[in-house]
Amino acid sequence: MDQVPYDPSQRILLIGEGNFSFAAALARVLGDASNVLCTSFDSVPTLAAKYGDVCAHVHTCLTHNASILCGVDATQLAAHPSLAGTTYDVIVFNFPHTGLQQHGVTAKQVQQSVVSNRLLLLMFFCQAQKLLSPHGQVHVTMKRGTPYTDWQVEQQAQYAGLHLRGQHPFPAHLYPGYHHKATRGSGVSGGQIVSAVQYFFSPS
Repeated sequence: MDQVPYDPSQRILLIGEGNFSFAAALARVLGDASNVLCTSFDSVPTLAAKYGDVCAHVHTCLTHNASILCGVDATQLAAHPSLAGTTYDVIVFNFPHTGLQQHGVTAKQVQQSVVSNRLLLLMFFCQAQKLLSPHGQVHVTMKRGTPYTDWQVEQQAQYAGLHLRGQHPFPAHLYPGYHHKATRGSGVSGGQIVSAVQYFFSPS
């Protein structure tokens, strides 16, 4: 992939931003991000406590005319007063994760994490479908390998009435400045971003 699959004319909804570095990178690439709404599950105080660089990234978003919304639950999108009744051309969720530990824990805890993340994906897809424009798409980026393949992202999308339209390695090089952060706030190496896949789904 030689260029990002987004353009300034599209209404874009970003879900689950952590330190907003992806949102900032996308805003810089687009130039005019006035059609981009960047959301985070965390509240403003939680974001400030978890991510030391969040203010700089939010500032970049705002200077490129993007909008910021905190306290947005990916499993309750259509019920949020700022989202209800609005449609988007693209809804993006990079590296979804419930935050349950899955490394250095028991097999039972790993399975609990798998189940919780399957449910997260299913509920997100169900909600995203309600906010899509007639020809809209949902983009989800996942790490490769186990336990992430056990989350069965394609199957969860199908349960929600969405169909896979394509997939490709996540083009991290197209988003300079993007540094993925784990749900708990700890940094994740760039190598793990490179070894990820971006899935494109649509209702029809």
